[in-house]
Formats: sequence, structure tokens, C-alpha cells
Amino acid sequence: MTGLITFWSMFNAAFSMAQKIGFQQKIERTSLTEPPIFLIGHWRSGTTLLHELMCLDDRFAFPSNFETFVPHHFLVSQPIVMPLLKLLLPKKRPMDNMSVYPDSPQEDEFALMVLGAASQYRRMAFPHTKNEYYRYLDAENLAPEQLEFLKQQIKLFFKALTYKYGKRLILKSPPHTGRIRSLAQWFPGARFVHISRHPYEIVPSTMRLWKIVDGVHAYQKPRYTDEELMDYICQCKDVMYAAYFRDQSILDSKQIVEIRFDDLTSDPAGTIGRIYEQLELGDCSQVTKSVKENFENRKGHRKNVYDVDDLVERIDSEWADYMQRFGYENRVGDSQRTCAV
Repeated sequence: MTGLITFWSMFNAAFSMAQKIGFQQKIERTSLTEPPIFLIGHWRSGTTLLHELMCLDDRFAFPSNFETFVPHHFLVSQPIVMPLLKLLLPKKRPMDNMSVYPDSPQEDEFALMVLGAASQYRRMAFPHTKNEYYRYLDAENLAPEQLEFLKQQIKLFFKALTYKYGKRLILKSPPHTGRIRSLAQWFPGARFVHISRHPYEIVPSTMRLWKIVDGVHAYQKPRYTDEELMDYICQCKDVMYAAYFRDQSILDSKQIVEIRFDDLTSDPAGTIGRIYEQLELGDCSQVTKSVKENFENRKGHRKNVYDVDDLVERIDSEWADYMQRFGYENRVGDSQRTCAV
């Protein structure tokens, strides 16, 4: 691991310098074509599905897996790194069995972490080391210099993407859920789409997510108990949604729309159409047609099934604010104690 990190650090430093020399001034002079569209919500609530569907609209550009993992040099390194990424990437995401490719839409939070911004994802390196990175999920918890650096790196990355594609950006990142006030200030006219899902489905799937991610990326073998992991997930939810509930009201109805995962999967074209209409994103007839075709191709996808019996009582307690706000009911007495996610 030390050898790999040393090699890739030298590689990244060299290509980063090459991009600065060749493109820095051009990137800095670039202006966003239109205010970005941010897709937000808790992990495993459907943000990836929503992102992939809205990226079917070729009027939008999005950061890919490749661009988010090498945000500081993707303009110059693509011919070399892209073939390597094709070899290294698994064919399917281990947390949900969805297909993944180097040019698939990816969340920009990975790019911000790579660029050195304050990100909750820093925890992945040493998940057993005591830290408070989860507090970064509310932008107001950042020190002024941290917030300013985050702003600089977000704008730099977005400008680089705009320089490459020349289109309006559509981005998804769960940590942006606690940053909507800052993002609305930095990008006047920005649009937000929040997606919610029943916590009985979110929580077990998020537990699986962190176990897999920590197993792959951490420098420590995951040894935490399910109870400790549940504590962490609840901490993150509390910080992130306290910020969202506090700041959501600063946006008018043309800037933010809230949807539910069940509505997206049961009526994808209709739900995408409602997003376009409320946020005034223009004609959506072509993209809704593509969405219908996309869902036809997903019919064979098999979801992971979780037994939530041991989690129900705590979810009902810890997630009561989320369930009340987004209209979900507990299932006390329900004989259905498994969830497919």
C-alpha cells in the first residue's frame, strides 16, 4: 500500500503540474453556463439512480468516475488514466450490484476530498480513529478558512468541467444536503432536488455501504460492531438533516423540489417531468422517453434483501424527525420485516 501510494502521489503531482501549466488560466477565466443543479439526500436514498436518469438529458454535463478521482489533472491525463481505470474498476458496484463504468456519473464529493477540502469522507482512511469528520456535514461547522477553501475547490472543479463540456452541470452528493445555504450563495440561481426514502430501507443499506467502503479503502480492518456503526450513521443523519431542515426554507419553490424514491421507481417519467416543471428546466419530452427506455433495461436488476427486525425500534426512535418530515410511517406490527434495496 505504501508503494502504491508513493507511485500514485508522484504520478498525480506530475500531471497536476502539467494541468496547471497548460490549463489553469483558461479554467479560471471560464464561467459556468448556467447555475448548477444539485441532487441531494441521504446515502442509499436513490441519489445515484436519480443522477443517472437526469444525466440522460444531453443538455447537461456531469462529473464521471474518472474526473472525480483525478480532479486536478483530468484534462491532461485521460489518455493514460482512462484505460487503467477500465481495468481496475469492478463491473458492478458492490453495495447495490449496479453497473459501473469510468465515464458513469459520480458524486463530486470524491473530487472535493481529493482536492483537500473538508469532507466527511476523510473518515474512510482510518474509521477506528476518533474523529469528528461527520460534523463537516453541516457547512456551518466549518472554520472560516475551511469554508473558503471548500468554496474555492468547488468552483475550480466546476469551472474545469465547464471548460471541458460547455454545458450546465448536474451534480449529486449526499454531503451537499447540509450545504444548501452555502451552495445557494456561491451559485445564485442554483437548483436542488432532494430525494427521500423510508429509513427501514436506507439504514441497513447504508450499513452495508460503509462496511464495503471501509473494507476496500481503509488502512485499518473494520472491527466496529453494528451498534457502533448505527451510532455513526445516526450522528451523520442528525448533523446533515439539522442543516437541511434549517436552511431549506431560504429557497423558493422554483429552486428546490422534494421527491420520494418510491415515486421515482413507480413512475420515473412522471417524477422526472415534475422536477423539470417545478425547477423550470425546460422541455423534458426527450429525456422522459429516454428514462422509460432506461427503466426497461433495468428490469433484470436484483436488489439486496435485508432483515430489519433488529433495527426497527431504533430507527423509529432515531429517525422520527426524518419520517415525520417526509411522510413515512413506522411499521410496528407489520409482518414484513425484510427490505429490498
